[in-house]
Amino acid sequence: MRTSTDRRTAGAPAAPLFGNRVIYLALLAFALLAASGSASDPPAGAHGLTVQVLLYSGRPDPLFTITDDARMAQLRQLLGQAAPDPAAGDRKTVLPSILGYKGILIDNPGGLGGLPHRIAVYHGNVEVRDGATRFLTGGGALEGFLIDEAVQSKALDPRAVELLRAERAKLR
Repeated sequence: MRTSTDRRTAGAPAAPLFGNRVIYLALLAFALLAASGSASDPPAGAHGLTVQVLLYSGRPDPLFTITDDARMAQLRQLLGQAAPDPAAGDRKTVLPSILGYKGILIDNPGGLGGLPHRIAVYHGNVEVRDGATRFLTGGGALEGFLIDEAVQSKALDPRAVELLRAERAKLR
């Protein structure tokens, strides 16, 4: 007796498995590729701070890591020099939605070096996220330090170096 779940008719061949295997293998390859990232992408927080220079729209932004304890201490010192921004009001972020240079984003999921989990810097304005969000002003030295680190990291193409050097000149 046939039930509503038995859809095969007498003598009909089973569905071909080849098509399903190709789809399965393609999905598996895509998942492995997505999980591995590109060779130039440092794993976030694995051995240091992951710094992303926000430059592009439609292609990946350059990434590099800061692993040196002395540089982390310098970053912490420069962050400490920034003052609370009384004009922050109901601001959501310091990062603008524009083309070109949009700032620098630091991810520190492990809380290394006594630094916050996330720091964003743009034109001297600083956003610190570590549970709560705080906005600071006077972060030009911090931004300049991060731009210098980005240029020294060799993670940038020549055009990006040129753009960042122009931004660095504005901070002086």
